[in-house]
Formats: sequence, C-alpha cells, structure tokens
Amino acid sequence: RLVARGCIVLRDVEVPLEPVGGHVIHVFVYRLPPYVSEEALVQALSPYGKVKAITYATFRDRPDIRTGTRVVKVEMVKPIPNFITVHGHRVMVDYRGLRRVCRRCGQEGHI
Repeated sequence: RLVARGCIVLRDVEVPLEPVGGHVIHVFVYRLPPYVSEEALVQALSPYGKVKAITYATFRDRPDIRTGTRVVKVEMVKPIPNFITVHGHRVMVDYRGLRRVCRRCGQEGHI
C-alpha cells in the first residue's frame, strides 16, 4: 500500500518514497553447459544489470547434485530477453515478470 501511495505520513508530513537501488531479481539460466565459466555468464548479463551472485540449483532430495540450472542474482536495469547467447551457446532465461517468447519465431503467445 505504501508503494502505491508513493509516500508515508510522519507527524502530518508526507515523506516521498524513493527507490534506493536497482530492482534485484533471481534469474534462472537453463541449458548452459557446465564448462562455461561464471565470468562468461556475467559478461553476457552485464548489458542488463549488475550481477550480484551466481549459485547452482540442486535437487531437493540430493542437495549435493546440481541440476544444471544457474541462479543469478541481478540488479536489473533493463529487461533480459527470454533467450540470450553466452559464450556461443543460446540459453533460456526465466525470471518473474519475463515476457516469454517462442524459441523459433520470437513471437509471444505460444512456446
């Protein structure tokens, strides 16, 4: 509710709410070969914001085994497309609020 109003009231004085930093989100990167370095992933995502951290998704019942999906914490300044190229590999990206497009034709509405 506070964000929708854009301010808070303290002792009858309206104080505007201002964003402090960028929008930090968790980006899931699929189909990236394990031999591709974290540095290559950081470089591919740099046009869209600052990478804060990279972790690896694991299986719930086997936390010692990675699924192959990388989870990247990004301070996003520009929306990341559904598909990007990382070190010559076309990978799928997913995050909350992403506009999904078809891998073949690039259009929305179907996968």
